[in-house]
Amino acid sequence: LGRAQRLDVAMILGMVLGGALLTKSPGMFFVLLVPVVAVLSSKFNPEPDRRLALGRVKDFLKLLGLLLVSEIFAFAIYNVLRLGPNFHMIAIRNKDYVWPISEVLKHPLNPLVPHLRDILRYYYSYLTFPILVLGALGILGMLKDKERRPVGVVLLGWWLIPLLIQAAVAKVFTARYILFSIVSFIFFTSYGLQVVLERVERLSFNTQARNRLAGLAILLILLPSLYFDWWLWQNPSRAPFPRDERRGYLQDWTAGWGIREVAAYLRDLPRDRSIVVGTEGFFGTLPDGLQIYLEKERGITVIGVGYPVKAIPSSLLNAKKAGDRVYLVVNQSRLELKEEERFRLVQEYPKPGGDKLLFFELL
Repeated sequence: LGRAQRLDVAMILGMVLGGALLTKSPGMFFVLLVPVVAVLSSKFNPEPDRRLALGRVKDFLKLLGLLLVSEIFAFAIYNVLRLGPNFHMIAIRNKDYVWPISEVLKHPLNPLVPHLRDILRYYYSYLTFPILVLGALGILGMLKDKERRPVGVVLLGWWLIPLLIQAAVAKVFTARYILFSIVSFIFFTSYGLQVVLERVERLSFNTQARNRLAGLAILLILLPSLYFDWWLWQNPSRAPFPRDERRGYLQDWTAGWGIREVAAYLRDLPRDRSIVVGTEGFFGTLPDGLQIYLEKERGITVIGVGYPVKAIPSSLLNAKKAGDRVYLVVNQSRLELKEEERFRLVQEYPKPGGDKLLFFELL
C-alpha cells in the first residue's frame, strides 16, 4: 500500500485486518503496526524516478487517507460481531488473560521476564536451534547492512514489539500466543540462511562441491524439524514438546484422546430412541470436540454439563425419564461423582501421563 497507494490495495488490506480481528484479539497488533509500516515502506520505493511519498505532502496525505480506508474496513468487519448476543464477552474474557496497565506498572518485570524465557523456550522447541541461530544471524546481518537496515528495523519492530507487550501483560502464556510472530522471524531466518549460503559459495571448491555442501547445510538445518515431524506423524506422545505444551496437548483434560472413538460408538447405535450425551465443561475440547464428529448425525444431541462433575445433571436425568439413551463423557481427573452405581462404564481411553477419558451410560 505504501508503494502502490491504490484504493483496491487499501480495501483488501482492510479486509485482511478485519479477518485478523475476527480471529483473535491480538489482531489489534497488526491494526496498529500496519500504518507505521506502510508509511515507512513508502521510503523504500524501488523506482528511482519517483519522488518519496514522505517528501510530498500530497502523496503523504493520500497515503494517510488510504490507511484510514483500511482501518474503516477492518473495524466495520469486526463490528459484525456486535450482531451476536455475546459480543460483550470478548472484552470480559480478555480480562481473564491480561493484566491491566495499572497492575503491570506495579510489577513491570513480572511476568515480563518469565514470559520472555517462555518465548525463548518455545522458539527453541518448535522452530529448533538451527532456525533460532539463523534468525539471530539474520537480525545482526540486516542491522549491519546499511542498505537493508531500514527494512530490518521495521521487521524487528513488527516482530519484537507485540512479543514484548504480550509478555508484559499476559497472565498466562502458551506457544499459541507467539504464533503470529513466527512469520516475521522467518524473514530474518531466510536472510541468515542466505548469508550462510553466500559464505559457502566463497569457499575454494568447485561448483559441484559447493552445491553439495550447501545441500548438506540445509539438511542439517532441517533435521531437528524433520525429527519433530516424524514423531508427530508416527507417535505424538514421543514428540519433543515443551513440558507445559505436552500436558496441554497430550496428557491433561484438554487432550482429545478417545473423542473420535466415542463418536464412532454413538454413530453405530440404533436410532429407535434419541441419544443425549453430556460432557464436562460447556465449550472447548468437550463438548465442541465431540460435536465436530457428530454435527451431521440426526438424533444425537451433545450438551455440556459443567465441571467438575459432582452429581448427575438434571438435564441428563430428564432425558432418561423421557426414554432417551443417555451417556456421559468426562475426564477421570474431573470426575467427583458420588452416584457411580447409576452409570455403566462403556469404555475408557487412557492418555499419556495417567489421566483417562471415561465414557459412561446412565442406567
